[in-house]
Amino acid sequence: MTENSPKLVNRVQEPNTNKPDFQWSTDDKLTDQSRNNSAKRHTEMLTRVFHYIVAPPLIKESQRKQHEEEADNDQEFQVDYYEATIQLGRRLLAEILGTILFILVFGSCAIEVGEKRLNREAAAFACGFMALFLAFTLGPISGTHLNPVVTAAFALRFVFPWVWIPFYFLAQFLGSILATLFLKLLYRNGDVSFVLNSPQIPIVDAFIWESFLTCCMMIVILQTSTKGHIIGPQAAFAVASIFIFIGLVGGNKSSVSLNPFRSIGPALIIESDKNKDLWLFIVAPIVGTAVALLICGLLQGFKSKTLTELKSAQGTEAKITTNKNHNHAMPV
Repeated sequence: MTENSPKLVNRVQEPNTNKPDFQWSTDDKLTDQSRNNSAKRHTEMLTRVFHYIVAPPLIKESQRKQHEEEADNDQEFQVDYYEATIQLGRRLLAEILGTILFILVFGSCAIEVGEKRLNREAAAFACGFMALFLAFTLGPISGTHLNPVVTAAFALRFVFPWVWIPFYFLAQFLGSILATLFLKLLYRNGDVSFVLNSPQIPIVDAFIWESFLTCCMMIVILQTSTKGHIIGPQAAFAVASIFIFIGLVGGNKSSVSLNPFRSIGPALIIESDKNKDLWLFIVAPIVGTAVALLICGLLQGFKSKTLTELKSAQGTEAKITTNKNHNHAMPV
């Protein structure tokens, strides 16, 4: 190449750093925004469902009534959902523990009577005193249902939230299973089949007795709950008395279950020919409870929502209200 020939310059085009590598289209932006909105709606829906479970409208209603009755309380009624969650857990724990203790006493008394180490009269009083003990210790927390027919009866009286029924049922069933396992451990050298319910009289007569005794028990429970503002803590003595009466009168008739889970739990763990009559101890308590609900409905009305009955069914100590500035509080 000569000096006068033009120089060749290697030109390389540099990328424009000011221009973005990828640009969102309008449709992509709308899609992303709709996803965020959908996720937000799902979160809000789950939150509402959770709030509805831990603090159902019926619980809010009873808590509001109690809040309004407090003369020195001029604060706005608010629900603390964190506290409500804790209280629901305590209720379920109380139901589990109460069912374990109740079935332990009933089952151990049945074994002792069956092996001729205890008479029926002493067993009846032992069960009655256990009912009294549990009513005073666990009643303020959960209402001491300890029995699915009691839970269902309170729900049908519109004083216990329906959404809590599966949780109470699960707690009672779990308590029944654990109590039976503990009885097998305590009486591993004894005949635990005495824990199982079996009629000592013809099946029809046993069904009538089981229904009748359940009806008596439920009338006392429902009526003392309705009249709690008159009877007060003495209602526990009435419940204990009916269990003593049931043990004395019906102990040699139907073996006295009055509680479907009281019979189902042991039947699932203990193999015996006695389990063939299990249906009786499931159906008869339901029939007796239905009759008791009809009688109490005629006496007190079918939709009685007195504050005392609400407290008896739900527990008196489990408050879910909070101060106005609490982080978890929400006005209702």
